[in-house]
Amino acid sequence: MGILAVASILFSSAIICQPIICREMRELKLVPEDEHFTELYFEDYAGLFEKPDEEKIDSFSFTIGNSEGADKEYPYIVYLENGTDKTVIDLGKVSVNDHGSKTVSESYAFKTDHSAEILYVELPEQKQKIHLSLTNNK
Repeated sequence: MGILAVASILFSSAIICQPIICREMRELKLVPEDEHFTELYFEDYAGLFEKPDEEKIDSFSFTIGNSEGADKEYPYIVYLENGTDKTVIDLGKVSVNDHGSKTVSESYAFKTDHSAEILYVELPEQKQKIHLSLTNNK
């Protein structure tokens, strides 16, 4: 075994055995850590509201995935915007276990007096939102 290999093994052992060095390396962000994040997406979005019918109730769902490192409760807002108008469809909260996900189902009746609307799902505490443009084909 070469001198460099032996020196490398000894140096690695010294770093592993020294908690103060490991702590310093973590504080300097030199040791990889798990990333924490939240997923938010529509289920089957491609087929949603392709040709909305007047006053027909359409259903949709969105999923929240939790990779934050702990169980979490997510407040959410579902709303529509049309120009300056904002219509809240639902306000709610959903609890999601760490490394788990929950799907929330919603319904909406498309109005004929709106030529276009944007459907939003927002997680205010995460400062995340997704949207889907809806067009009245009438």
